[in-house]
Amino acid sequence: MSPNDGFTHERIYRSDEVLARLAETQIVLCGAGALGSNLADMLVRQGAAKLRVIDRDRVEEHNVSTQLYGVSDVGVWKVEALRSRLYRDVGIEIEAARKELSERNAKKLGRGADIVVDLFDNSAARQAVQDECRARSLEAPVAS
Repeated sequence: MSPNDGFTHERIYRSDEVLARLAETQIVLCGAGALGSNLADMLVRQGAAKLRVIDRDRVEEHNVSTQLYGVSDVGVWKVEALRSRLYRDVGIEIEAARKELSERNAKKLGRGADIVVDLFDNSAARQAVQDECRARSLEAPVAS
C-alpha cells in the first residue's frame, strides 16, 4: 500500500504490518442487509481487501433507509449493488455470492474463510453457518 492509497488515517493509528494482515484476511459476511452492507463498507474502508458477501435478496425500497443502498439500487441483487458501490467508493472488488446459504452449500461458500460473520435474518441460514463454522473450528460471531 502506498502512502496515497486512501488508508493514511489507518496507517497513522495502526502499522503497515496490521494493514497488510487485514488485507490478507479472508472475511465472509453472511448477509448484506442493514448490518452486512454497513459492515462491509466499514471493513473495506479500514483496509479489508478479501471480502466475500453472501445474500439471496434484492434491494427493496424499504431497505434504502437502513442499508447502504440508494434508490437507484432498488430491484438489484444486494450483493451486486454492494459490489458496485464498494468498488466505486473505495476501489475494492469484493466477491459477491448471490445465493441462499444452506447445509448443502455452506462448506463451499465458507471455503478459505479466516473470519465468518453471521448477519442473516433467517434461522435456517443461521444454523447452516453455525454448523459449518463448528465443523471447521471457526468462531462465527452472530450480530443480532
